[in-house]
Amino acid sequence: VRQTNLYRAVQDRESLQKLEAAVCGSEVCALDTESDDKDPRKARLLGVAFSVKKGRAWFVPLLERDLKEIPRDEVIASLRRMLTTQRRIVGHNIKYDALLLRRNGITIRGIYFDTMLAAYDCFGDWDFFNLAFLAEKLLGKRIKRYSDIVRKDQTFLDLPFRELMGHGCQDADFALRLHEQLDEELRRREIRDQYSNTTMKLAQRLARYEFQGVHVDLNTLDKLRNG
Repeated sequence: VRQTNLYRAVQDRESLQKLEAAVCGSEVCALDTESDDKDPRKARLLGVAFSVKKGRAWFVPLLERDLKEIPRDEVIASLRRMLTTQRRIVGHNIKYDALLLRRNGITIRGIYFDTMLAAYDCFGDWDFFNLAFLAEKLLGKRIKRYSDIVRKDQTFLDLPFRELMGHGCQDADFALRLHEQLDEELRRREIRDQYSNTTMKLAQRLARYEFQGVHVDLNTLDKLRNG
């Protein structure tokens, strides 16, 4: 992606207020979380990127070292205001983002569209459904993969802040772009209602189960096990 895109860091109170106004004034908002682990149950939340317009995105860091004049608690409060109201939130594999954010006290109320799941519903015979593959296949754009900038012995914690910010903004930006493309593809195939009412409902339910766990009746299990 050429650096003509407007990707910005939110590191002070003024820029956080501007971001909150932009997100709260949007109909659809894409987000992407950045972390130091692929497992959302163990990962440390490093920041959240938002995009409400093609080519533009903001990155909100969650590490004290990356914040200038604003405490982390204030950032968390702002993220709650943005995400716990009923708003259409888009992401790529958004279940991961939802679980990671919930572990940090932030619930996405308006999980609306997952570009990975939409691509699978439309093109289930493709070999890959990662964001970079979809961006090149559907949008004709080449973007950086995680593995392009992070070595196997590293995490984002080992990289300069600018790299972390750029990757988060890029992924939120392209999730938003893919949402528009894939939403139209779902409509063209006449499976938009199926996607909304089945695929996304199931994804939301699984996210709740993974966070809250599932109640198991051990006595019943023992009875079943013993015949």
